[in-house]
Amino acid sequence: MKEEKVCKYCGKPGIHQFKDGTWCCSKNSTQCLVNRKKNSDKNKGRIFSIERNKNISIKLKNRKKSPEHIFNLKESQKNRKNHRIELNENNNQLCSYGCGQPAKFYFYKVKKYCCSDFYMKCKAMHQKTTDSWRDIEEISTTEICDFGCGKQARYKLKNGRYCCSSNHASCPAIRKRNSDANKIKQSGENNARFGVTVSKETKRRIRLGNQKDMIEKFGQIFPNYNKKACQLIDEYGEKHNYNFQHAENGGEYYIKELGYWVDGYDKEKNVVIECDEIHHFTSDGNLNIKDMEREGEIKEFLKCKFIRIKNFNSEQTIKF
Repeated sequence: MKEEKVCKYCGKPGIHQFKDGTWCCSKNSTQCLVNRKKNSDKNKGRIFSIERNKNISIKLKNRKKSPEHIFNLKESQKNRKNHRIELNENNNQLCSYGCGQPAKFYFYKVKKYCCSDFYMKCKAMHQKTTDSWRDIEEISTTEICDFGCGKQARYKLKNGRYCCSSNHASCPAIRKRNSDANKIKQSGENNARFGVTVSKETKRRIRLGNQKDMIEKFGQIFPNYNKKACQLIDEYGEKHNYNFQHAENGGEYYIKELGYWVDGYDKEKNVVIECDEIHHFTSDGNLNIKDMEREGEIKEFLKCKFIRIKNFNSEQTIKF
């Protein structure tokens, strides 16, 4: 008698056989729709500990991706805008998401028409999503917040739970839990960028690229400046016979090759002046490494004299 290849979990035709001889409709039993629904119902409303979240994060970080998986990810990112076809104005199709507007795009991957190039821009879909998480009711009750902050509940959420805020993410207990989890994820070896060193050239390209994008989006851009710093620069220039160009005197000098603006620059004498506020120093009173590297790059490029003056009183303490 021929062995029947049927999924052990859902009864669909099996495509993969496990070591114990059973068949499944997927290569992994957790991908079977029946198992996925079962696990989803089991974990619904469950709150994982910070230690468990940390272990999951480490496992995902160290997970090895197959070449096929990496290729599929790149292709998906490359073609994500090509999953739609723009329709002409003469078509008679209406938006499939329920807004009633004429369709302008066809998403051939999901076989749906839409009034916008992205389904979440459709007014009906946007409203549906908004209602799904903002369906709350303000109440007057003696119930305590179900999320562990101990405050009196003011709202009843769609899932029937009571909360002190209209959005459970604003509850102090949830905010603290998320903050603690993020501290673990972003600190030390858990950080995805841990141990990664970036060269000065790469930083310069990133900085110039960001500035280029901002100029294309907003037009000409100018950095923020401190009026007191401009006064200090003028006083220093008069005392030492310099003519500095600054934010209120022709605009801060921009070094386009490096992507830096300097607080003051005397072009004739080739002298740069920077006015440092208290946040430019560490708790030990030393200049930040970032500012020291920036100074070194400017001095190397302009071959200039570099002057630093302080824009805070000596009585002020550096707090972190």
